[in-house]
Amino acid sequence: MRSVFYRERQKIAVLAAGLVIFGELTAAGNCHMESVCAQEADIVIESQEQVADQDILQYDSESSIDFPYYQNINSDVYAWIYYPGTGGIIDYPVLQSMGDQEFYLHHDWEGNESYPGSVFSQSYNRKSFTDFLTVLYAHNMRDRSMFGSLRELEGADTMWNYDTIYISLPQILLEYRIFAVYVNDNRHLLYKFDQDDKESCREYIKTIGEKCEGVYTFDQERYDTLTEDSHILTLSTCYRGDPEHRFLVQAVLDETGEAGEWIALQEEKEAAEEQAARERAWKKIVEGAKKRRDILVKERNEKIAPDSEEPVETESESESKSKSDSFVVGNVDTATAPGEE
Repeated sequence: MRSVFYRERQKIAVLAAGLVIFGELTAAGNCHMESVCAQEADIVIESQEQVADQDILQYDSESSIDFPYYQNINSDVYAWIYYPGTGGIIDYPVLQSMGDQEFYLHHDWEGNESYPGSVFSQSYNRKSFTDFLTVLYAHNMRDRSMFGSLRELEGADTMWNYDTIYISLPQILLEYRIFAVYVNDNRHLLYKFDQDDKESCREYIKTIGEKCEGVYTFDQERYDTLTEDSHILTLSTCYRGDPEHRFLVQAVLDETGEAGEWIALQEEKEAAEEQAARERAWKKIVEGAKKRRDILVKERNEKIAPDSEEPVETESESESKSKSDSFVVGNVDTATAPGEE
């Protein structure tokens, strides 16, 4: 499957490179995050050589993405997105900054300042694409680069001809089937609901159906397969320079075969890691409480005069009592510790 995918990718890439070089080279659009959407603006591409260099960068792989090469230059590169369904040919590295959530809005994949920016996610999403909803952002460029070509899907048959978005990870190739293309408000999707709450996920699925009622670019049959355990990919960009709206393309992961097995293993691994992290955090809380109690006991003993009738705890008695108290804390509070039911 990977060899077929990359052969198709190379053929389309050659055609796309020619289109980009001789196509629109002067105008581009700008977009912001879901919470902030800037007006579209013009940008001048300095030369055809600049565009050609960008194409060589994107299409230099013979059989697969050379992740070590890209990650050696910038460790924020963690995935690759490829969508052949638009004239712009979406074929870019995907990045995530653990610091500034909007860093790659105006920086290229190498971290250099760049108006077109990059395709990126925010750290609210796992890099494994195991979340119920993963959102990727990019500018709506007028020369159709980045996510600029997605606007061609609005009310078009193109969506049905090319309904698969490919996400490459170092370990696996994931395929997502598009089920909805529509205009949404500019609220931050990942703030609108709790991904860890099954009921909240079901409510979000319902919201998608309501938003897409009567929309031509909506696959009802595929939408009906969505559950709280699905893995939805959302491509988000600006909509015609309107700061109040976003243009979304949503697709669901095809979990048949190797991809589904890999996702299941990743989810199991991540759940175990998160549980271990919670246990370590709780252990630190208990240890911190014991240390604070020991300090208070020591301070109290130092304040008690030798001739006082109040008995002074010995070191062994204090230690014994502290162990007893911590044992009680561990048993009583563990029942309500994070992650426990």
